Amino acid sequence: MKRITKADYLEEAPEIESQADRLRTSTDPQLVARVTREYWWSVEYLAWIDGRWYGCVQNIDDDNQWETTDVGEYTDDQAYGILADAAREDRPEVMQFVPRGDSPL
Repeated sequence: MKRITKADYLEEAPEIESQADRLRTSTDPQLVARVTREYWWSVEYLAWIDGRWYGCVQNIDDDNQWETTDVGEYTDDQAYGILADAAREDRPEVMQFVPRGDSPL
């Protein structure tokens, strides 16, 4: 099985490089990518913090409350995969840039 890499994602959707650059260079406020997944109750956050990609996922739990996974470090391949998924026209993901303070990151 072939592992999909950052280069593969860039080949598929070259415009995501400018989105990644925006996340890397934003300062006041620092921006985070907020990607709403196929289901309205699943959201993934992605940010460039101290020279590394970090992210987490939020889901609605059984009590209708947001539950956040632990924030973890993402590889370049994972970060670009999130951006590429949001760029696909055949999927219902929606990406927004939001201030880091409005995210769990």
